[in-house]
Amino acid sequence: LICAAKYVVPYLEKCCGITLSGSTIDLIKPVESHPTMTLFMPVKLEGNATARVISIAGSGDYAALVKSDGFVEISSGTKPNQGKGVKYFSWT
Repeated sequence: LICAAKYVVPYLEKCCGITLSGSTIDLIKPVESHPTMTLFMPVKLEGNATARVISIAGSGDYAALVKSDGFVEISSGTKPNQGKGVKYFSWT
């Protein structure tokens, strides 16, 4: 689901001539990144420009996505204290 929202939908929008706009958000509690992989973590909005990462039980935990408003992209090798200005993707 996250891969479709991250890669397929933007591709289809671009093919249709829809202008894409990037969005960033601050995390209430920073997330430790993986040393070699980019992480996509579901989040719940907690105000205008802040979000809280939702705990999930793995990549197949679709029930946890029901509680989320979207997801953030945590680049590999990012320091854990850098929860500011992460890429945010809304489900809507």
